[in-house]
Amino acid sequence: NFKNDFGLNTVRLAMYTAESGGYCTDGYPQKLESLIDRGIKLCQSLNLYCVVDWHILSDQNPLEHLDSAKGFFEKMARQYGKLPNVIFEICNEPNGSTTWQEVSEYANEIIPVIRKYSDTLILVGTPNWSQDIEQAAQSPLSFKNVAYTLHFYAATHKDDLRAKYEQVVNEIPIVVSEFGICDASGNGAIDEESGNTWIRLLNKYDTGRILWNASNKDESSSILKPGTNLDDWTTADLTPSGQWLLAQNKAATPVKKISPIQSTSTQGKATLSFQSSNTWTEKNKPVVQLEGTLDNASPDAITSWTFTVQFPEAVQVSDHWNCDIQRMDDQTIQITNLDYNGKVDAGQSISDIGLIVQSDQSIQVDQIQVK
Repeated sequence: NFKNDFGLNTVRLAMYTAESGGYCTDGYPQKLESLIDRGIKLCQSLNLYCVVDWHILSDQNPLEHLDSAKGFFEKMARQYGKLPNVIFEICNEPNGSTTWQEVSEYANEIIPVIRKYSDTLILVGTPNWSQDIEQAAQSPLSFKNVAYTLHFYAATHKDDLRAKYEQVVNEIPIVVSEFGICDASGNGAIDEESGNTWIRLLNKYDTGRILWNASNKDESSSILKPGTNLDDWTTADLTPSGQWLLAQNKAATPVKKISPIQSTSTQGKATLSFQSSNTWTEKNKPVVQLEGTLDNASPDAITSWTFTVQFPEAVQVSDHWNCDIQRMDDQTIQITNLDYNGKVDAGQSISDIGLIVQSDQSIQVDQIQVK
């Protein structure tokens, strides 16, 4: 779902170290390692990046469990360090009185352990819950392929932290390995306006970011509603944080002005038609769910398909499935097959090609032009 519905490319496995059930406290390391193994393999099969996160929090200083961290990352690097999708995050949020000098001391112990087996990207947390990014810029580590983490929660962290980020973003590599659009507790009010300001700034400097968190915990940072069945959920189960994340990766994608594509070899062989399967209102704007069916009426199989879909007015596509889309202008999208549904045998059809579209005025299906 994260890949196909949300268009995401990264999953972060946050393995707590000192909390209840943590790797260094009363947790079961072997069980936690098996979960990491499963997560890495699932991500690998789906061509997703996987961040293995040594999630220090209440332990504050990463030196607190240095020996355990060494053993853990040696095992992880030896087993997974050659996989192209794996990223190691060696200390989540140094906090309390922890200094950058102490974080550097820790990193200078851990990174050589990883480098014995792997040249993969390593993320290093910064003091004050990964907010004092300027300290890393003043005294960066000497290793290659290392980035420094910045964390923010949009309802709490605003212009001051954005200014700090912008001052050093061209000096050191930065990854926002954790952020939310609520307050810093992970709960409280949502601030979409501040979140959108952050995203525009991160886009300006091509900085990657990972939203916290993928759970159904009863707090505003969770993307799923409390009680949601984690084995069987849909976009209807999303919280405001989840809806915002979905919109960021779909409807909020900047419009790209491109020339219409040339007719493909499938032109004239296949037709795509839509029907409305549901309608509702969000933020006083009408939304329509469109279900598409592709028919191949020709005597030959097709191996790919591309259509141009033009709406009668400007639209936002907030979700799509069983297809890929690209903006052509405010009213027009290009829709193409995915790897698994490009081939359609002669005389056959495929269905459940879906779009969720929001606009200022209600859109009727007969007003949509498909070429």
